[in-house]
Amino acid sequence: MKELPEVLLNDANSQNWWNAMLKRQIERKLHLRRMCETRYNQSVLPLTEFIKDNKRLHSFYYVDKFKLIYSFVHKVGSSNWARMLKTVTENNRLKRLYLLPTDEALWRLQNYTSFIIVRHPLVRLLSAYKDKFVEHHIPHFKSIGRQIMKRYRDGVTMEELQRADNLRFGEFLRYLVADKRNRGNTHWDNLIIRNRVCLFNYDIIAKLETGDDDTKFILKSFNLEGLVNLGSHYTNYTGKKDTLRSFYSKIPKSLLQSVIDAYESDFVLFNYSKDVP
Repeated sequence: MKELPEVLLNDANSQNWWNAMLKRQIERKLHLRRMCETRYNQSVLPLTEFIKDNKRLHSFYYVDKFKLIYSFVHKVGSSNWARMLKTVTENNRLKRLYLLPTDEALWRLQNYTSFIIVRHPLVRLLSAYKDKFVEHHIPHFKSIGRQIMKRYRDGVTMEELQRADNLRFGEFLRYLVADKRNRGNTHWDNLIIRNRVCLFNYDIIAKLETGDDDTKFILKSFNLEGLVNLGSHYTNYTGKKDTLRSFYSKIPKSLLQSVIDAYESDFVLFNYSKDVP
């Protein structure tokens, strides 16, 4: 299914723009439901059934004042959204749905509007790699990097292992495809698992690639316009294509195909091309 083209924001206050955005949401949700059922044999659960497994709620945050539920996906501008939503909450903090008593969590699922933001899987993986292994070197991810280097780098030196600050992108990808358990980290896991995109009926599905319109649509839907500011660097940001292609051009085709296979559900469910953007 080919999506609607990006709509110009200077038309964002018109009824035509709103109708186009509603149509976009219908198409995205229909595509998701169809793929969930035909490709992965999964259907939306009744909320009373969905809530029985508390782990299904771990990605959900809520804001009572605006009756919203946000499903947190790492590496899609999520930190900006969390920061923004905190500004309209009590005590400047987001609340997690899974910490509520079951009846209170269920009531919110039944009465609040939910949204999720997704991103091209290959772009998201590169973003996770650069953030956790190139630009920052916190102990937890240095430990992961050290394990990867020890396993996948021929002739790795003790100095490299001690520093653990130069993990290569190809090594990271080999680690991801070697065992599905390696993909369990929240910064690079499959959305069908962590965010339960086939089992829960999201009201709004936004994409980072169409961030200008989708952000505007979300803010309008919750009457948040004028109350928050995401920053101009967020909307429609997909990463520099030259940088993206530079990284992936060095990856063997067989490894790239293995990555695509490992994240196939994210490509299929959200209608992303399997080519490097």
